[in-house]
This record gives sequence, C-alpha cells and structure tokens, in this order.
Amino acid sequence: MTQIVYRLFPFLKIFTMDKLVKSSWMNKLGLQVWRMKLAHKKYNSKTSIIPDELLGIMNDFEKNGLYQIDNFLSTLEFEGLKRECQNIKEEGLYKKYSRKDGPNTIYMLDVFSLDLSKYPYLTSLLSNTKLNALFTAMERRPINILKKSIIVQFQYLVQGEDDGSHDPETDLHADTFFNTHKAWLYMDDVNVENGPFVFVPTTHNIFLDGRLDREKEFSKDINSKGSRRVMKEELKHLSLSESVYTCSANTLVMANTLGYHRRLRGKAGHERLTIAFSARSNPFF
Repeated sequence: MTQIVYRLFPFLKIFTMDKLVKSSWMNKLGLQVWRMKLAHKKYNSKTSIIPDELLGIMNDFEKNGLYQIDNFLSTLEFEGLKRECQNIKEEGLYKKYSRKDGPNTIYMLDVFSLDLSKYPYLTSLLSNTKLNALFTAMERRPINILKKSIIVQFQYLVQGEDDGSHDPETDLHADTFFNTHKAWLYMDDVNVENGPFVFVPTTHNIFLDGRLDREKEFSKDINSKGSRRVMKEELKHLSLSESVYTCSANTLVMANTLGYHRRLRGKAGHERLTIAFSARSNPFF
C-alpha cells in the first residue's frame, strides 16, 4: 500500500527515512538541506525525558554526541550475559546472517528471534531500567526495548586477512540526515586489533561550518547513494580529530550516528562479541 502511495505521490518521499530523495533538480534547490533542517527542528521540539540521575550523562551526550559508561552491569549480571552470548556463539546460532565488509565478516542475529526464556540474563538486559531510560532520553520518545521499540542484535565481528578488498565501515561517515542513536555493550575488551569504534565528537551538529553545503553537493550527484563519506580535508577545515574508543568488556558506548564515525581496521585473526542496539524512527512523524 505504501509503495502505491509513493508511486502516485512521489513528493511524499521527502518525508520518509530514505537517506536521499532521488531528484537531482530538487536537491539542487536544496531539498536535502531542507530535510535535515526540518528533522533537526522536529527533534529539538520534543520534550527530553531525562531522570535526574542521568542528567550529567545526557548533558555530555548532547554536547559531544557520544558517551561511554564503564562497568555498565554488575559483575554477576555481566558474567551471566557473557556466558549466554558465548553459548549462542558456540551453538552457531549467530550464523543465520552474515555480511562481508571487505576482508572482514560480521555475523548478526536479531535477539528477538531467540527464545528469550532460555536466556534470562539477556532478557534482564533488555528490561534494564537504566538502558531503557538512556534510549528514551536519546530518542525523546518512550522506549521499551522488550517490546521491540528498537533493533537489538548479537554481533560477532571477525577481522580477516588483508586481501586487497576494502571495508566500507572503516570510512568516516554519517549514517543518515537525522538523529539516530546506537549503543554497543561489549562482551570482550576492545583494542586496536579487533576493530574499535571511532567517533569525531560534536559532529552530530548539522550546523558545523560548511556541513550543509557539503550535504547539498553530495545530494546533487545522481550517483550518490548510502551514507556520505567524510574526507580528511573536512576534519582539518573544522579543526576536529577522531577519537578511538578502546575499552574494557562490560562497557556501554552510546553514539548519535548523525555524527561522523567509522570502525578502525583491525588485525587479521582478531574478533569481538557485542550486543548492539539501534534506534531509528521517522524524524517527521
């Protein structure tokens, strides 16, 4: 039904989550910039629901676009969760879906496809009061993870041998044109060998000097697709630099992926295990 509506009224695609509306002439007139500004205005018009105990975290998050919480779970909770994740790995359940990113392979499993009654620690994580409150604050809408308000995946990343192919996730980029929020709870220590997260603080701000002009140029090219890649010259112009987020197991890293980010290229043979959370809803409705 939705596709029929879009065929009859193609201009309505302006109000979708499509990264780009494929109309070079409209984008030359500034459509993509208009979409970014409208999405930004809509997001900021929402009331931010932040418990008092999370005010400090969310102030830093809204300023920088990223926040890291060490020792997110108690030792008992984390050890139980890690044991369940290792069981999922050893039983091969994660192999249902995989994606090749250049020489690397990432295995992804929707946790809601599992029989959660067999995984009490995983279920406890999904109902974790602090985690749900953090996503509610970031998204500025009620989030109940157990009710599938957001995407939750078991992710197992394996660094492959360098074969000359390129991992596009190692290119600095912004996910889309509006605020989207992700978090990763790491089951393993994260070091430079197993592909840590890289982020440029404050780049979730669409009004950074020259950003909207670059977004417009990108959208005007009919061959443009996916997420805009960010060149080193842009960071130099902004006097900003990347931060590499290595951390210990049981660390929760949260990011607004409207900000510039990537995955560092790791070393062959290294791997890491993660529970990944992703919140992305239509910014206009």
